[in-house]
Amino acid sequence: MYIDISYMPPRTLETKLNIYLSEILNSKLGIQSISETSRSNKRPDILIYVGGFKIVLEGSYTKKDAEYDVRAKIDGGFGDVGIALWYKEEIRDTTESDIKQRLENSIFSVRIFAPNEISSGLLKYFQNAKIQTTPITEWLEDVNIISLANLIKSMYEFIIKEQELIEVSLNIENESNNFADRLVHIDKTKNIVKNLYDIFYRLYGLSVGDYNKIAELIYSQS
Repeated sequence: MYIDISYMPPRTLETKLNIYLSEILNSKLGIQSISETSRSNKRPDILIYVGGFKIVLEGSYTKKDAEYDVRAKIDGGFGDVGIALWYKEEIRDTTESDIKQRLENSIFSVRIFAPNEISSGLLKYFQNAKIQTTPITEWLEDVNIISLANLIKSMYEFIIKEQELIEVSLNIENESNNFADRLVHIDKTKNIVKNLYDIFYRLYGLSVGDYNKIAELIYSQS
């Protein structure tokens, strides 16, 4: 019987690679993720859940396809941020254990995308605002499965810090406005605003006109 030893299995479909990659992230690296079991242009290849945030991961043998897909998924509201992942090596379609082993030893390139919004999310609260997704890194080379997991975790830490910063900034703004409003009603004789104006002048050399006409600004700045 003749056996063609030159036969090489076709490359593994991207869909299968994404499923196996998601399973590896779940079982071995503690990253909660789900993957589509069938190819769908409407759903993310891999959807990662970290602390209440959603990270979309789109894996492809082609850089442009990965970039296009991750933009579309974030613009469609599927995730907070996204990762385009390029399978640099064509992994042949063999057994599940062999493919997973190859994935664990593979080197990828990844690029991070995020919505182009004001203060990491405020635009979505404005009606009819169009949210566009843009890359926030160049392609990061030599990414293995461990560094991919660390990247995902670091993205989560950044998002948490960004959200905390937004909350602190909003609290400061609210308190500043409340303080200014109270002084408007309290400072009937304008003695407070005059004293504040004099302090600003001594400290910073600021002289911007009649303090009676810019009282609210001075209250807020103080």
